[in-house]
Amino acid sequence: MNLLREKFKSSPVYPRVAPFVVFLVLTFGQGLMGQYGQYWLYVAKTLVGAWLLWEMRPFVVEMRWAFSWESVIVGVGIFVLWVGIDPYIPHIEASGPRWNALADYSRNPG
Repeated sequence: MNLLREKFKSSPVYPRVAPFVVFLVLTFGQGLMGQYGQYWLYVAKTLVGAWLLWEMRPFVVEMRWAFSWESVIVGVGIFVLWVGIDPYIPHIEASGPRWNALADYSRNPG
């Protein structure tokens, strides 16, 4: 593990690329897990990706948290725009039957 940390310290590329590569590998493997296993792998890859980002924080200067009022104002403004334009954009409706997790899992609980 120390060898890996030394490699991350020595190169600015590794800590930025490693979480993404792991996330991509897990994404490509998601289709191999069967009909219901892919959902569990989705949860797992999201948690693993978040953990890897957390672990890379000391090596990536841009990931250190900083607070400014400008960022809060921009964030609130973007939220208002995002919610405000919702009635004016077309929504895509799915055609065909929708997946019902409760129905599928109650019939096949295993």
